Amino acid sequence: MDPIKINIFNATYSIKTDYDPKYVARLASFVDKKMREVHEKSNTPSTQKVAVLTSMSIADEMFKIKEGGMPLSFDMEDKIEELIRRIDSAIETD
Repeated sequence: MDPIKINIFNATYSIKTDYDPKYVARLASFVDKKMREVHEKSNTPSTQKVAVLTSMSIADEMFKIKEGGMPLSFDMEDKIEELIRRIDSAIETD
């Protein structure tokens, strides 16, 4: 499995995954867009704070979907958690 290079909020990460590279690129694009939106609203210079606020925003959306009668499948939750672990691992090694 070759690493996939993604760009999120002006940083490049190498992600090793079995997921389709196009899918991973879509996820990265989504996170990048969300981080840019949060950065514009919060106007904080700290990338770490932007990342945490973005994570909270995405978690809020996920909880609202779950509570709104449209639960995520266990498979999707597993995939999200696996991607988070892989991104965390990639961030720690870069």
